[in-house]
Amino acid sequence: MPGEIICGHGGVLAESLPTLQAAADLGIALNAAVVLVFGYDPPLSGGQVGDLRRESGQLGEQFLAEAKAAVLQHAPACAVDTVLVEDRPTESILFVAEQRSARMIVVGHGGSGPMRGALLGSVAYNLVHRSPVPVLVVPMPED
Repeated sequence: MPGEIICGHGGVLAESLPTLQAAADLGIALNAAVVLVFGYDPPLSGGQVGDLRRESGQLGEQFLAEAKAAVLQHAPACAVDTVLVEDRPTESILFVAEQRSARMIVVGHGGSGPMRGALLGSVAYNLVHRSPVPVLVVPMPED
């Protein structure tokens, strides 16, 4: 459905809760469905690549199921869908946003300190600079 809110999920539920809740609140306020996206890019070398791909996909489905349950616990009236994409997180989110004619993207930023911010904030940074739709970056609460 056009106008959906795309929400990137990094897989760690405790760290993603503020982002998931913000997306759910926006979905309710804007009468828009929320689409949770988990992107994964398993390595192409080493071990049993097919097994690694399959296990990564299964883990991604589990992450999305947990995230969907958390969204519905926070906002039971929120319409929620999930999409698992085998690609890097930024590319996955942009792909689904384009495919779904998204209204906006909601993503978390877990960076605190220069190294952690550079590594964990790279998805948010890339989305802000590449997305054709507005991006809401939800900061991690301070400990």
